[in-house]
Amino acid sequence: MKARISPRNKLTKKEQDMMIELAEEALSKKQYSFMRRIFKAFCYVMNRTYGFGKQRLNIAISEIEKTMNECITNEMFWEQLDRVVIDEIGLDFVRETTDKNGKAVFTDGDTEIFTGKKKA
Repeated sequence: MKARISPRNKLTKKEQDMMIELAEEALSKKQYSFMRRIFKAFCYVMNRTYGFGKQRLNIAISEIEKTMNECITNEMFWEQLDRVVIDEIGLDFVRETTDKNGKAVFTDGDTEIFTGKKKA
């Protein structure tokens, strides 16, 4: 048996667009909050481990922001970053996967950041 929604109970195109906009705004706020926390953790570790002060940390954050802005305009950004971070530096990150057009495909969050293994 299929559930039937009467025409008068369906959302209008305007209402659907508004719902999508609200959902995207909520996701954006959540992503911003998550990134802010990553930056805080990064600053803490760099300060406690390597003695980075306010000036050096501000420079590092500024450079990260510039680098991340490049991913918007450069379709090959993640592949190039993998080449440097994994191949040249030798860090044990998982390579970004790409779709048939060569654009980065982001994982669903069920995978460990470094090892690429599924989370338990």
